[in-house]
Amino acid sequence: MITCTPRVVRSDRPAVFTISGIDVNDGTPLELTWFPLRHRRALPYQSPLRQTAIVENGTCRIPQTLFGQQEFKLSLSTSEGHLGEVRLYALEERLWVLNPYKGDLHMHSTGSDGVEAPAVFAAKGRSIGLDFMALTDHGNYAPSIEAQEAFRGLPLDLALERGEEVHGPGNGVHIIHYGGSESINTWLHTHPDEIEAAIKDSPTHPDERVQREIAMSHLTFDRIREVGGIAIFCHPYWQIDEGYHIAEAVTDVILKEHRFDAYEVIGGYWPHEVESNAIQIARYHHEQAQGNHFPVVGVSDAHGCDRGLFGWYYTVLFAPSPQLLDVATAIREFRSVAVEARPNHDPRPVGDFELVVYTLYLHREYFPTHDALCAQEGHWMLEHVEGNELAAQELAKLQGQVAAYQALFYGR
Repeated sequence: MITCTPRVVRSDRPAVFTISGIDVNDGTPLELTWFPLRHRRALPYQSPLRQTAIVENGTCRIPQTLFGQQEFKLSLSTSEGHLGEVRLYALEERLWVLNPYKGDLHMHSTGSDGVEAPAVFAAKGRSIGLDFMALTDHGNYAPSIEAQEAFRGLPLDLALERGEEVHGPGNGVHIIHYGGSESINTWLHTHPDEIEAAIKDSPTHPDERVQREIAMSHLTFDRIREVGGIAIFCHPYWQIDEGYHIAEAVTDVILKEHRFDAYEVIGGYWPHEVESNAIQIARYHHEQAQGNHFPVVGVSDAHGCDRGLFGWYYTVLFAPSPQLLDVATAIREFRSVAVEARPNHDPRPVGDFELVVYTLYLHREYFPTHDALCAQEGHWMLEHVEGNELAAQELAKLQGQVAAYQALFYGR
């Protein structure tokens, strides 16, 4: 099998690529053709870049400068015919220095209406390739702490944060609180005076419920950030018996003022409900066209690990690490992409155009190996939950393997 390192390099900077697994005799001339998928240096289109190298021990080292921010197809051949191809990517420096991470910011355990216990959910989250996650049970912050405590002191590369789905008194808007230092549900239910003051001070609306939901949502968003969390506006187009989950008058104001950190543009809908995701995506693009820009995330809203939704929807973001501060900064600086990757469907990323194109490349070329490495860690996390005393030792052996893979993939 032909392999190449690195796979992602800085654009317009000299790089050296090591190509291995070339099944030809030593001394065979190798013809290399570099096809840029998107950009050309000038019009009319230039010919692809062409080089010749000599193979020794099934390997050759090739200097090349890849231009623009785009994917390249490197085709390899000899006089005997085509050998194969490798896909590479050139990135601007600002993006090349960051790592891709996969996460889910909205999931439910037995702490509310989910199937698995918090620790099991966390272990299985790593098993499907999550780098960051939190349990966000309905009205309940404690299960996310329980998940953290189950793995305290173990050598994990999974960033396991605290969280909850917030349901304020009289507010039908669902809001995710990811990562903050204390429960927002508890605060809202113990501070009625602050709630009523916020409603009183908010712009009046003919419908008192609309006014209340807008005011309480803004209060919740603000309070989440005050405790260091990420505030996410959830599934406004979830369809329930009486219509969409949130009145359009409420959605309009929340999106216009966007005091949240991220909009749940792709949520955890079953196949018969995916129209709601289509509408949420359409609304996002509509707001973008109107000049109203806000970050997006994708989430599974999974209530179980083995019955669907889990792993179907997630967020990919670009950051120095998967830790809370870096995740929050990446989201707020528009470095996150929402992904729908349902079984037997091609992945559908939503977000900034350049990041969407890059994410599609990573989904094909980077994440399969990344996810396989994470699955090894998830296995031993689950063994730890089940009482295997060897788990900590095995996790220590695995710690850092994803970072090592990243360094190889990016040539750092």
